Amino acid sequence: MAFFEQQSLAVMAIKGAALDVIVYERPWYTLSNDVDLIINIQPAQISAQRDQEIKTFFNGFPGFEYEYFAHHDVSINNVLPINFSQIWADSTRISFRERRLWIMSPEDMLISACINSCRKRFFRLKSLCDIAEILTKFQETLNWSLLIQKAKAYDCLNIVYTALFVTQMTIGCELPPDLFNRLKINPLRASLVHFLSRRMSLSAFDSLFSGKDFLGRKIDWMLLLPYATFRNYQIWRRIKYAFTFREK
Repeated sequence: MAFFEQQSLAVMAIKGAALDVIVYERPWYTLSNDVDLIINIQPAQISAQRDQEIKTFFNGFPGFEYEYFAHHDVSINNVLPINFSQIWADSTRISFRERRLWIMSPEDMLISACINSCRKRFFRLKSLCDIAEILTKFQETLNWSLLIQKAKAYDCLNIVYTALFVTQMTIGCELPPDLFNRLKINPLRASLVHFLSRRMSLSAFDSLFSGKDFLGRKIDWMLLLPYATFRNYQIWRRIKYAFTFREK
């Protein structure tokens, strides 16, 4: 962090790295294999020389990954219209090893964990535990009205609904009794999510990423649950990215 303070750049820890710092009491049990960081500068605003200096710095830290201003995992490769300016505005600065580090607000942290769970097809145990532990950590301070407002703005209400439903159904978590009604998911979509979730809960974990290869991904009926949470334009963006990535 000292390197970035010298550069006058704010750095945000996200995903597992943030949870290891702020959520888990014993992070050595859950320590991530990689550390994801966001540097608060727009890609267009960084010079080639400064970009190279940052790349050279990170060469000494295998497993560290960084992106400028935004992060592709949070937006699922731009499938979701995530407002990173708002995320930065609502973030909190903490002291980590006597250095400045930014973390998401509790609401954005939970939404991000739900999105990451969607990326992992909702039943990955680590993702379920992340959601449950965030809920436990911030049970007194999490603003559910603000979370719903943010999820609506990011167009990921369906994802948040499904991730919380699956977490509650599997490992259990404390949620407001009227939360699922407040999320206002289409009843037909909610019924589909419930059906697929219960069907998947009876399957072995190693089947989550089984199936035939298609565009570099394992295609199986279990992939239906994540896609059941996407809106039509998001499905198109997802498919378009898969084809573009394959061509590259």
